[in-house]
Amino acid sequence: MKQSHITARFGGRDVTLKIRRDMIERYGEMLGLPAALYAQYTRLASGQWTIEDVRAPILAGLAGANGNWPIHHQASVDAVLRRNGAGHYVGLAARVIEAALFGVDEAGAHWDEADVLGAAA
Repeated sequence: MKQSHITARFGGRDVTLKIRRDMIERYGEMLGLPAALYAQYTRLASGQWTIEDVRAPILAGLAGANGNWPIHHQASVDAVLRRNGAGHYVGLAARVIEAALFGVDEAGAHWDEADVLGAAA
């Protein structure tokens, strides 16, 4: 069965990330981004991403899973991306968008920063 959320180890914490279906249309407006969600997914997948392309789906995913606004997670997400480098989280950002748009198999619905950070995580 396809999952619409990702469980992850992010910033040393276990979190759930989900961009809810009702958030997809409002995604760009809510985060102040002009690009559509799929365009952002394409940039992440092609390696043409910006830090905001990584940051935005993580913020929206945390907010969607917790029923609050992305601003509530901004400081903690920014701190993790600054400390470890946004490039380590491209896969997580892409997977959060993939789960929202297409769903992901249960085996692909988990992400752990230790897999990309190694012993530093």
